[in-house]
Amino acid sequence: MIEKIVNKITSEIVRQGVVSEENIPVFRYGLLSMIEISIIVLTMLLISVSLGRIFEAGALIGTIIVFRSLEGGYHARTFKSCYLISVIVFILTLLAVDLMSQKLFPAAVITCSIISILILVYLRTGPTRSREAENVNRHRFYKAAILAHLLYYSFIITMFISGTTNIILLTCSFGYAISQVTVFIEYRR
Repeated sequence: MIEKIVNKITSEIVRQGVVSEENIPVFRYGLLSMIEISIIVLTMLLISVSLGRIFEAGALIGTIIVFRSLEGGYHARTFKSCYLISVIVFILTLLAVDLMSQKLFPAAVITCSIISILILVYLRTGPTRSREAENVNRHRFYKAAILAHLLYYSFIITMFISGTTNIILLTCSFGYAISQVTVFIEYRR
């Protein structure tokens, strides 16, 4: 169904002369990606509204988007797989945050941070590297990614020093750990 929509829009755009024949593949890819991401985000928005967790969802999605944009990570082979994985992880994370006692927030944030640090260190210094991992230093967003990691850990430390470990911090920590796990999975493939 999505393919039909993309084909129809592409045909119309080409017919109107907005996109040249040589740019059709790029246009189709961009349009398809935009529609698929919109479907996932809309689903997540509806779920977060139904669970009453709009701010938590924003923190989770925002954190994942920032770090996945900078470092990449695992990509499912099909949209259906991507959709199911994304929505299931999203629901499980919001439910975990919702059901977790506030007394456990600091321990959960620390656990997510330790997992993320271990993955980050492994990815930067790991003994076996794939072809893509060997080129990580040449990645155009490498310095921005390092800066984002430093800012994230500065944020975590500042929040801990100030005694603020709230649900948004917890959700950001889960999002950061999830993004690091996807990078690790992609690295190991």
